[in-house]
Amino acid sequence: MALTVAQLIEKLEKVPNKDIPVCFETPNEMTGVTGAYIDDKEYLTMYNAERSDRCECNYCMQNQEEL
Repeated sequence: MALTVAQLIEKLEKVPNKDIPVCFETPNEMTGVTGAYIDDKEYLTMYNAERSDRCECNYCMQNQEEL
């Protein structure tokens, strides 16, 4: 189950050095987070711009609020 934004913030507040990079770990790799957006379903999505296959059509881009 995914963390809520409040739960994520709570965890991030515990990090002593706020200037370190944010990474996302999967079983096969560790990827840096380079951006975040909220979609039309109000999901917060963090992504890596170089590796993301996120759709950039006009419809999708209008329904995503870049943070």
